[in-house]
Amino acid sequence: MSEQNLVVYRDVIGDIREGADVTMILSRIHNCQEDIQDIKTRYILLGGHLNDLKPYAKDIWTLAKGRWCKDIYELAEHCFGFKKSTTKNMIAVAKRFGDCMTSLKTEYGRYNYSCLCEMLPLTDEQLKLCTPEMTVQEIRALRKTNKDKGQTSGQNVDNSKISYGNCVLALKNDKERIEFLRQYKTWGKWLSLPELALNFYKCDLTNGDFIVATENVGFHKDKDKGPWVTYCIVYQGTSKDSYFYDTYAMATTNILNYIKSSQVKFIVSVECENFVDYLNKTNKK
Repeated sequence: MSEQNLVVYRDVIGDIREGADVTMILSRIHNCQEDIQDIKTRYILLGGHLNDLKPYAKDIWTLAKGRWCKDIYELAEHCFGFKKSTTKNMIAVAKRFGDCMTSLKTEYGRYNYSCLCEMLPLTDEQLKLCTPEMTVQEIRALRKTNKDKGQTSGQNVDNSKISYGNCVLALKNDKERIEFLRQYKTWGKWLSLPELALNFYKCDLTNGDFIVATENVGFHKDKDKGPWVTYCIVYQGTSKDSYFYDTYAMATTNILNYIKSSQVKFIVSVECENFVDYLNKTNKK
């Protein structure tokens, strides 16, 4: 960096504390400015350079406020116009998904920045469920599944059998989708109301909605088919409404249309690669 550039940056940011490494600080700021010019491809580098600036933030005088910067967040806002959340995410993404904070690790090379930000709160196990094809909304659904763990309200909740999302299961055709609905007990019991002879089974979907199968053990429409079962899709991801479907009615077509049109996948409680694998593993439980 030329002496002329050093003067320009000092005119913009103000003084630098006496005894600090002036050349190092201004070099880091210059790097960040270069990264910002091409932020779509250099956000990992930018996060790394912001992280490198953290130890020097308090050595820089902010002209706008007439005092020394408090931390890297104030420095980034002062120099680059970043909000605190932006700076925090940039650094966190570089640390967690960057290779030495210079480039994305190979396994995350196809993810975009928005998805990586959504993936930051995920556990290592949940990260294994993510794919580059998933949308921000689908990744957010995984986050919500983890957040809701142990927080389900209601009576006699069977927490030991609630599905927290060990696998994202993609079903290939209507035959598999219908069979998956019929196998609602493999989802794990969510809620029980013995006084009403009702059991509820819940399956989370990757768009934030979820399906609830309501089993009425006190009423059998057909003894050969077992208890009366109805299905309810709760549109948490898109609205506050819910819509009820009856397994024995033509509305089964509607539930299949919803699954296909919304392109949702099912979050299930066992690790599996396909539907046959899923049935084999759940039948062994």
